[in-house]
Amino acid sequence: MIIPCFDEPSFPAIFHPSVVISMDYSALSNTEILDIQPYGVDKIRVRFDPTHRMASYFLTIVIHNFRQIQQRTKAGSSIRIWARKSAHEEGQYALAAAANITNYFESIFNIASPSNKQDHVALPTIAAEATSNWGILTYREDFLLNNISYVSVQHQQRIAVTVAHQIAQMWFGSLMPIRKWDDLWLSESLSCFFEIVGAAYFQPSFQL
Repeated sequence: MIIPCFDEPSFPAIFHPSVVISMDYSALSNTEILDIQPYGVDKIRVRFDPTHRMASYFLTIVIHNFRQIQQRTKAGSSIRIWARKSAHEEGQYALAAAANITNYFESIFNIASPSNKQDHVALPTIAAEATSNWGILTYREDFLLNNISYVSVQHQQRIAVTVAHQIAQMWFGSLMPIRKWDDLWLSESLSCFFEIVGAAYFQPSFQL
């Protein structure tokens, strides 16, 4: 736990994330970095823009020394793939998927992406396959990175479907939050449907 809070969908709030870390690292959160200031001898304080009004379980902070690759959507939103320095280029396929699927969802929903940025973060160790939070999405590495030396259609399909699911969650989870945990099935079922729609649009050869 990083803050005292009510972990319930019906208690949303606006958060002002701020974290003190070693100057050898950087940080990501739901919003863009507002400023970075020295803090003591060998630390920095990273402050982020205020979040949208959202449930506490969306609040995310990642401390890292990753590298990123970046692309912009047609609407100008920033999409970034973050990964270990030796593996970040393996995010090129996921980056193309995220940009194309976001463009497509904005077109068919006729609603802009809920966040002006998407940080897709590949974590070496994480229990869940992936999680979608407002503006920042985390993945187990093998669900986001595509090994350049060994390209598998099955692996690419898994990446595309997973990325599409997490992006769909930004509409059906972040933009339209549930009122209570019993309603989680509705958000997940819509995202499961649109993960196929998004992946099929991005890569028609999958024949989903």
